[in-house]
Amino acid sequence: MQIHVYFEQVLFDNLLMDFSLLLCARVLSGRRQSLLRLLAAAAIGAIYACLMPVIGFLDFLPLKLALPCAMALCAFASKKQKGFWAAALSFIGGTLLSG
Repeated sequence: MQIHVYFEQVLFDNLLMDFSLLLCARVLSGRRQSLLRLLAAAAIGAIYACLMPVIGFLDFLPLKLALPCAMALCAFASKKQKGFWAAALSFIGGTLLSG
């Protein structure tokens, strides 16, 4: 039995899921981040998910735990750090709960 996994489907599914989690974190924290920043952070997660089966060390647990932190920094970091931790922790918590 063969299983076919399409790169674009994995990319799109992960992009959509990451973007929805980032959008929920943005709404829950009350931050007004641009959708482009959220999309960029979601793209980081989607590309990571696509490269994980190809590059073996990306499956290492500390890297998997560092990824949502890097995505939260990309999406929610700004000069005014007001509300950053609420947004970052809600995104990281949502990611761990959904994963």
